[in-house]
Amino acid sequence: MKLFRIFGTGRMLVVLIIAILAAAVVLLWPSGADTAPMTKRTITEARVKQIREMVRLQSLEIYEETSMRDTVDGKGIFATVRLTGTVSYDLEKLRIDSIGRDSIRVTLPPEKVEFLESTEPDSYRVVDVWDVKHPLLPASLSASEENTAKTRLVARKQRLAYDRGYVKEARANARETLQKLFSTLPGLYIELAE
Repeated sequence: MKLFRIFGTGRMLVVLIIAILAAAVVLLWPSGADTAPMTKRTITEARVKQIREMVRLQSLEIYEETSMRDTVDGKGIFATVRLTGTVSYDLEKLRIDSIGRDSIRVTLPPEKVEFLESTEPDSYRVVDVWDVKHPLLPASLSASEENTAKTRLVARKQRLAYDRGYVKEARANARETLQKLFSTLPGLYIELAE
């Protein structure tokens, strides 16, 4: 089975560059707003929206082709599955607090790790199905049994995203990129907290 590299050569670099460029365009596009120092009352909804968009752009995409071996209702299954996943952030829990006349603190929200079966053709292929008690007899799985096995696989992959360090590295990359992006906002000091 081929395991796509998550953090490595071209893909991660391309995704990171695109995210930085998109955020820079959003931030640097003329808005007609003045750049006077902000007071506690003038940290506007527009500024909050810019910050929220910067955090949203820090999602990490994961592509993985993996094998699935499971037992459901006394039947074994072996299949290949292509998964797409994301490490993104719960924007509902994003905290933006004023900490002075022209300073705010942005607290990076909890991450959300999601995996789904890929929608590409041939992303799911059953290699073998067998009856556990009688392995030489033919067996088949219902759609419900296959979905149970896929649900278990997704749950395992979500746990592995933490164990393999994907989430830790995604948070570190987001923190580094956001610090650089926040430094481009005129008239405002932004502190990034965990």
